[in-house]
Amino acid sequence: MFRHWYARPGKSSAAGTAAAPPLPDADAGDIRQYRDRSETLRAAFAEVLALTGIPPAWVSLVAQRAALPDGGHGIHARMILRHWDARLFQGAPQLERLLALRAQALDANHRLWLHGISWSFALSDQDEAAIPPLPAASAWVPQARGRRADAWQKTVAVDPRRVK
Repeated sequence: MFRHWYARPGKSSAAGTAAAPPLPDADAGDIRQYRDRSETLRAAFAEVLALTGIPPAWVSLVAQRAALPDGGHGIHARMILRHWDARLFQGAPQLERLLALRAQALDANHRLWLHGISWSFALSDQDEAAIPPLPAASAWVPQARGRRADAWQKTVAVDPRRVK
């Protein structure tokens, strides 16, 4: 459904990670530093998946080169959700925290180069069909005068063909 919004990652390794190629205008030192940092991030990600028991086929990581405010370059971690499981959404903040903590354990200067972490989706058609609909709009708005409707029972049916 939304697959066209996201760029396809590079070749994936066995650990479910991929690295974007360095920029062509980077010098050899920048490229080496980028590769070292990317490898550190991929190792941290593989350890987090092993620690949490999340199958590597469910989530992958792409290490992307990111411009830092001081003009230097860092790494942006993009986690790609490849399998639908609601537990991954509930645990997403903790996964990000664990990735940052593991990167810190591997490189104490990770805050200087780990620019951010984001999520995207690359779900199969079967997984997309398993995604529950959004709750009704009233579920997001506090109810007046202390009344609370069971808004989760009322859901919005969205026709995916109408979403562009």
